[in-house]
Amino acid sequence: MEKIKKYVAAVDVGTTTIRCHIYDECANVVGGAFRRMKLLYPRAGWVEIDPDWLWNSFLEVVREAIEAAGIKSSQLSCLGITTLRATFVTWDKETGRNFHNFICWNDLRADQLVKTWNSSFSMTGLRYGAKFLHSLTGQTRYLAASVFSLANKQATMRLLWVVNNVPEVRSRAKEGRVLFGTIDTWLLWKLTGGKEHASDYSNASSTALYDPFLLEWGSWEIGRASCRERV
Repeated sequence: MEKIKKYVAAVDVGTTTIRCHIYDECANVVGGAFRRMKLLYPRAGWVEIDPDWLWNSFLEVVREAIEAAGIKSSQLSCLGITTLRATFVTWDKETGRNFHNFICWNDLRADQLVKTWNSSFSMTGLRYGAKFLHSLTGQTRYLAASVFSLANKQATMRLLWVVNNVPEVRSRAKEGRVLFGTIDTWLLWKLTGGKEHASDYSNASSTALYDPFLLEWGSWEIGRASCRERV
C-alpha cells in the first residue's frame, strides 16, 4: 500500500499580509496563497482589525494554499502560525463574541496613559527598587526592571484603555467571563472550538504582561492594567 504523503502548513499573519505556504517532507514549498491585511483607522492614531474578517480570511488563505498544492486537508500533519506581536482582542469566553476589534501594536490610543505611567511615582519607585535589588542580588531580572518603561507597542496600556473605556469588558471581567489574547491565542481558540486558550513565550512577552525571567504572568503588571487576573 502506497504511503500517503504528509505536509506542513505555515501561516504568517503579518501587518500587511496573511500568507500560507504548504511544505512537503523535504521542506519544499508546493503551494501557497495570500491576502492583503485589511487595517481599519476609525480615528487618528487608532489601528484595528475586524476579528470576523481576519478569521474568514485566515480560513480562505489556508484553503486556497491547500488547493494550490493539489492535496487534501487530511494530508496536513500540522499547522504552524506566526503573527504580528502585541495585537490583541478581548472576548466573552461563554459566547465567543469579541468586545471590540483587534487593537494593533502600532495603535496610539493609549499614548497619554503611557506618558502618565512612565512619569508616575509608581514607575519611579519600581526602577529605584529594582536597581537596589540588583545591587544586592546581581539578578538580571532586576537589572531589566531598573530601566523598564512602558511603550505604546506593548499591550499593557492599551488593555487598560479597554478596561476604562469599554463598559462591557469591565462588567464581564467581574464575572470572570473575559478572555484576553493576541492573534495567535485567538486563532488557536477558534480552531479548537474554544478548548484551548494559550500562547507562546514570544507573544506573551511582547504584551509586557508576562515575566520572561520567571516564565509566568506578572501579577504586578496585570494589577496595573486593573485586570486582577480575571481577564
